[in-house]
Amino acid sequence: ETHPGALRADDRFLHVLTAADVKTSYGVATHLVEEADRDGVALIFPGKSGTREVILVFNRTGNVGGEIRVVLKDAHGRVVSSKSRPLAETVTPQKGILLK
Repeated sequence: ETHPGALRADDRFLHVLTAADVKTSYGVATHLVEEADRDGVALIFPGKSGTREVILVFNRTGNVGGEIRVVLKDAHGRVVSSKSRPLAETVTPQKGILLK
């Protein structure tokens, strides 16, 4: 169970769940991302020739939304490619979402 350390009017929680083979001893490397008006997580995927970072940030206040970024870095840590896309700003109704 997750709960805040102290009572506040506004609390946010971000849980990162990963799936892995039973032979894998650890999950995806992550680190907290804190920006001026957003919070999120970076998922780090190392490879032979560099790393891929998938960064998800969510609006701290106001409307639902945020951004996803994918950053490819070479073996020396230099950015090779970077793309971003905004997240949806509306919540999809759940009624009727299951197929019959």
